[in-house]
Formats: sequence, C-alpha cells, structure tokens
Amino acid sequence: MNLEAVEIEVDAKSIVDLVANNNGTNHFITSLVDDYMTLASQIPHKKIVHCFREANKCVDALAKIGTSLR
Repeated sequence: MNLEAVEIEVDAKSIVDLVANNNGTNHFITSLVDDYMTLASQIPHKKIVHCFREANKCVDALAKIGTSLR
C-alpha cells in the first residue's frame, strides 16, 4: 500500500472502542477487527476516530444506496 499516515473516521463508536481496546473478546465482528489490525500494522502512523453520522453525510448516503443494490 505504501501509506505513511492515515486517519480513519468511523461513525460507529462501538467499532472505534473495539479497535482501540482490542481486548480479544468474542465479539461477532472480531474477524473484521482482526483484518483491520492486520492491514493497519502495515501503516506506520494511523488513527481511528469516531465521527458523528451527520458529519459524514456523503458516506452515509452512499451506504444507504449500497444496501438497496443486489
């Protein structure tokens, strides 16, 4: 990927907390968090932060469109 620094904004506070704590609990999305951690280990400077859905209207609109696709 050759990325030096990335800031990831997520509108799900529970996901941000899960990634930040990484306590290895048996959560139903543990495999997704593990995949994130594997990819993130390749980026020297990274930060995952919570953002409110209202601040992320474009992505929210695209996600809603995506749920209606086959």
